[in-house]
Amino acid sequence: MHYIAWFRPVTLKLHSGIRHDVRSPYDALDFLNAEWPVRRGNHYAAARERCRNALTDPRETEAAREAMIAAALEAGVLCTETNRMTMPAAMPVAANSTRATAGAA
Repeated sequence: MHYIAWFRPVTLKLHSGIRHDVRSPYDALDFLNAEWPVRRGNHYAAARERCRNALTDPRETEAAREAMIAAALEAGVLCTETNRMTMPAAMPVAANSTRATAGAA
């Protein structure tokens, strides 16, 4: 089993008002299994599967994060104030992308 933290945590805002930072696929899987408010839905099931996969294959770590964000949106618990950028921090930017050339104009 691998424990690889995400570059950016996924912050959840629970219905009670408590905020919770999920920092890795392991944390996410634990939260999905023990404390998730809505235990159904396509994104919920996909997040559980992706997080389980990431525990054995570190290449799946950021895919698990993206699935966790989708599940949090589906359940209405994603804290939008702190999760404005959902792209992984280490994702390379293509040389011809808008983001890479925006400062050159």
